[in-house]
Amino acid sequence: MLTHANTRVVLVGTTATAVVPSNPNRIGFILENKGNNIVHVSFGEDPSLSNGIQLIRGTGRLELWEYRCGTAVKDEMRAISEGLSSSVSVTEFVLTP
Repeated sequence: MLTHANTRVVLVGTTATAVVPSNPNRIGFILENKGNNIVHVSFGEDPSLSNGIQLIRGTGRLELWEYRCGTAVKDEMRAISEGLSSSVSVTEFVLTP
């Protein structure tokens, strides 16, 4: 059965922060940059301002699903902001036993 996890907001600063924890039951997630700074995200390693997936300020969005991206959606994703603080909205979709 699919359960829709509550959407939460994670504050991302100038040091790498986990925005999506590892979860073997996750089948997808959506990240949205709601802040005023550019945010960079990556799997498995800390992103920097010169690597990772860039989420533009205010409207940047990343949506990943297991059926399209494989098991990478189950891994931890980390983020860093180009400014002091940016809000990233996180919505996870998880299968329950």
